Amino acid sequence: MRKVTEADTISSVACSSNYTPERRLVSAILQRAIYDLFCLERYELRSLYIWFQDSDINTFLSYRYITRMLDLDPDVLMKKLIEEVYIWRQTGRNTEFLDSIRE
Repeated sequence: MRKVTEADTISSVACSSNYTPERRLVSAILQRAIYDLFCLERYELRSLYIWFQDSDINTFLSYRYITRMLDLDPDVLMKKLIEEVYIWRQTGRNTEFLDSIRE
């Protein structure tokens, strides 16, 4: 499993050397979920948080299923997301990470 770095974007991971249409699809799902995590109103986030916390790697299109397909470490990515959401909510400005997923 790969660790997520500052230079990574979800799009770049999906379009790496083992590009497949399936990887591109799950990349788009993950990209949208991350974008929604930053942009939805708090009352709309409940189902999204449940999706991110689903620990079953075998559930089709769950967070862990998707990160496995993209060869990403789900725990490292989740830690990064928590840090970024905290910064975003405290400062009210986009982080480089949020800007990178909009590509």
